[in-house]
Formats: sequence, C-alpha cells, structure tokens
Amino acid sequence: MIEGTERMGVCHRGNCVADVYDPETDFQALQGAAEFPEFRTGTFMVFFLQDAHMPQVIAGEFPATVRKAVFKVPQG
Repeated sequence: MIEGTERMGVCHRGNCVADVYDPETDFQALQGAAEFPEFRTGTFMVFFLQDAHMPQVIAGEFPATVRKAVFKVPQG
C-alpha cells in the first residue's frame, strides 16, 4: 500500500463456494467466511493460488482514496 488504508477480505479457497471464473475480468465470485485485516500505508500482502481475496473494502466510516501497487506473477 503506497498511501491510505483499506480492508481486504481474505479466506482459504477450500472454505468457499466458487462461481465460474471470468478470465476476461480476472474475477470469480466466492461465498464463505472471510477475515478482513486492514491494509495500511507501508504494508504489503502476498496471496497464493489457494488464497481468495476481496480488495477495496472500506476501512472506517467513509470511502477513502488509496494508492497501491499490484503485481500478478503467472504460475508455472
């Protein structure tokens, strides 16, 4: 996170029920229990294939502008 704070929903894929993956939008809806840690300026998170994540969850009472860098590394 370069600037700002947001919460990130995180859960293990094995604990979720998955919808169909859309490679065009790189999105797959999941249902299940998640944790929502705060992602603050100067912190980073690493996700692996078994980690489901949901970014852009409001931290606090109001939406805030954040700046972050996202890197996706292809598998294999």
